[in-house]
Formats: sequence, structure tokens, C-alpha cells
Amino acid sequence: MPANQTTYPQMMREAGYYCTNNSKTHYNVEFDPRTIWDDCSGAAHWANRPAGKPFLAVFNCMLTHKRCIFERQRGTVVPDDVTLPAHLPDCEALRTDLASYYNRILPVPGLPGRSLVDANAPSRSYAFSGRDRMDERYDLTRTLRSERYRYIRNYKPHRPWGQHYLYPWNANGYQAYETLALASQLTQAQARFWSAKPHEELYDMAADPDSLTNLADLPEYAQRLNDMRKALVEAMLVMRDGGFIPEGLSRSEMEICSDLAAYPLEDVIATAGRACGAEVASPENFIEGLSSPLAVLRYWNAVGLLVLAIRGTVLPEHVERIFTAETEVAIRIVLAEAIGQGGKPGPMIAWLTDMTAPHIHPRLRLQAITALTHLPHDPDISRPAIEVASLDSDEFVRNAATYLLALMDKRYSLEDKLFRYDLFLKQMRGHSGIGPQTFPELSPLRTAGSGIVTSGQPHSIAGRLSLQARTLTLSTKRSSRR
Repeated sequence: MPANQTTYPQMMREAGYYCTNNSKTHYNVEFDPRTIWDDCSGAAHWANRPAGKPFLAVFNCMLTHKRCIFERQRGTVVPDDVTLPAHLPDCEALRTDLASYYNRILPVPGLPGRSLVDANAPSRSYAFSGRDRMDERYDLTRTLRSERYRYIRNYKPHRPWGQHYLYPWNANGYQAYETLALASQLTQAQARFWSAKPHEELYDMAADPDSLTNLADLPEYAQRLNDMRKALVEAMLVMRDGGFIPEGLSRSEMEICSDLAAYPLEDVIATAGRACGAEVASPENFIEGLSSPLAVLRYWNAVGLLVLAIRGTVLPEHVERIFTAETEVAIRIVLAEAIGQGGKPGPMIAWLTDMTAPHIHPRLRLQAITALTHLPHDPDISRPAIEVASLDSDEFVRNAATYLLALMDKRYSLEDKLFRYDLFLKQMRGHSGIGPQTFPELSPLRTAGSGIVTSGQPHSIAGRLSLQARTLTLSTKRSSRR
């Protein structure tokens, strides 16, 4: 995190508040979360504050964290009660996973709270959401949902939805799903998860709640597609979406995002749209963009070449000279995969293997391992370096390398759980949320007029906001990690 950036717990502490977090800390930035809280642990609690001191307390409820389905949770819901959506195969493992999840949800009591949104605020036409890196797997998806329709834009269509990443593959349902995919025992709708994505999707959620029929290419939906496409771009511009900035550039993502000259977002979105779209078939359109002085624009033009190469387009010879001249490693990694996909993998595999070395920025190492995963595997070149990376202190480098090593050794088995809990717990920074936690008793909390009181003592505004938001921000925080 850039030195000039601060966090809200630091600001609250400077204002005299006792700030605690219990206890998950997957913030997706590189810093030690223990430095911003008075207490960040499974025992963190506002009750431990000095007498009379105002407080900010965050509690992360782990009852329904994804790991809750790794072991069967018995209860009132049994697997036969579960109806799976049509895009999932109807198998015992998936029904058991969902039954376990429902059994974790049912005992959770309703939490008192009050909306912070003005009751007179205008309603929104769309809800916006997205998907970025998931642990060790890169993706970039943005979506709008109206009352009836969902529009999705996939900016990494060359990567499948079902990219293997170690943590969720602890679930029996994922393993069973992939087993059926490898055995070609899925319907077309069920098999989509394991294939490359369309660059645009449009679904009528009233008529097609399981999102099976993509309407994006149908002429009768062209106007709605265009309207939602424009609305999505507008939403990204309004929030100044930083997701198009690759990790590991010579300047941090936050620095680039705040620099209007370095990150002309409208141009970036248009370039990324051309890169992921099927309507562009000429490499020269992207090669010209690789001469841009702006790293983010060069990156997305490189992605365009990679998408074309994966689809079978032959790239011109001078792309190799552009690769050699490029100064940003993140862009060179994309170009290396594109050149390797075009029929010259050997030299690119060697260079990418060098980029997995421990002294390289961890996110660049992760990108290099990702490229090696999607190129032909050459253990003679890569295996020693990937074996070293499979024991790395960076969780995501380690996970990606562990999977690639299993593929290289031809020993990948769905019966083997590759995720290393021992190394995860040993090498994590901050607190994972795994382990004993102390939660607040809700019974002493009561609403009094426009404020919230606990044990008879009124809170200051920050305490009231936290309580109103979700009873001391009791939440199930979600991030791109899990």
C-alpha cells in the first residue's frame, strides 16, 4: 500500500477511538493488518478498551465461510432436499455441499440493525458487481443487473470460469464436478464452466433464472444489450474502476489509478473491450497500441494479441522484437504467452521460468506461473524453479506452483487435496479468521431513539454507525480472495 495512503482504523485511532478487528484480514493490499488496529485477533473485543473510550469494533462471522462445506454439516436440511440449478450436475457431492451450507445458515439469528440509506433516496436502475483475481487465479468480469436482465462483460474470455485454485478445491463438490467434466459426462450447459467465456453475456432472469441462454447475439436484444453496455461503462467511469491495472507494474495500482494522465479510464475500457471482443481479427490493431507511452494501454493491447493467438491467429515476427524492447515485466509476460501460443514456446517458457525466481515481485511471479500453466509444459526447463516456488512463503505463488508441479509430474489427482493448511497458517500475516473467536453478546444491545446504547453508555457517532450498519459491523466480509 502506498505510503501516502491511510486506512479508516488509523483515522479513527487518531481521533481517539479504540479499534478492534475480530479477525479476518484479507484486505488484498500488501501490509501487516496488525499495525492498524489496537487489537486484531480472535479475542479482539470492544470490552477490552480503556474505560470510557469510544470504540470501533469489527466482527467477521466465519460460520458461513466457504470452508464450512469442506466437512459435512448435518442438520435439518439433507442432500435430497436440495435442488441444484441447471448449470450444475445433479450429483450427491454438490447436493451435500449445499445442504451443509444451508445447515450453517439456519442457526444464525437475525441481527438488529437499521439502514443507513435515506428512505427518500432515488431507486437505482442497476446493481453493479464484478470479479477480479481469486486467490491465485486472474480474471476480470464486470456485470450489471436490472430488475429483469443481467449483462456481463468478460475481459479475460480466454480463461475459463473454472480455473483451478487450491482453496475451494477442498470441497467435495468441486472435485466431483471436475471429475464429471474430465469424463465428458456433463451436458452442454454444465460443461460451460470449464471452457473459455464469451466476451459478452445477456440473460433474461425472469424467463431464465439459471442463466442458460445467452441473448447477447440475438438481434431482437441488440438495443437492450447496447443500453446495458453503455450503463456498465458509465458505472465504471463514475467509480473510477481500477481493476484494469495489472498487478506488478513499476508504479502501484493505487498510484496509477489516481493519476488521470497515466490512467485515462475511458480509453482503457475501450481498449480492453477490443481486446476481449471477437470482432477484431487483425494483430496490427493491437501492435500499434503497444507503442503507447502508457503501460496500462500497452498491457491491454498485449492481452488482445494473446486472445488472438489462443484463437489460432498467427502473430507477425516483429512481436518478438516488441517483447524484447518492452520495459514492464507484466506486459512482457502477456506477450511471452502470446508468442508461445503462436508456436514458439521454448524460449518463452525459459524466460517465464526465470520470472518465477524468488527475487521477482510476487504478483509477477504469479503471472509467469499462470502463463506457464497455459503453455505446453516443459519440465526439463521449468520443473526445478516451480518446485522451489511450490514451497514459497507467498500463498498464491505457492498454490499456483503446486498445481502446475502436479500437472508437470502427471500426478494431478482429484483425490489429493493440494492446499497446504500448515504453510498457510504458518506464513500468513495478520489473522485468517480460522480458529477460536470471541463474539459480542447481542442481548445487552438495544436501540434508544436515534442512537445505540450498550450497558447504559451512549456511543459516539462512529459507534452508532457501526451498530446500525450491522451490529458493530458484524459481517461476512467478502473479497476477491475467498
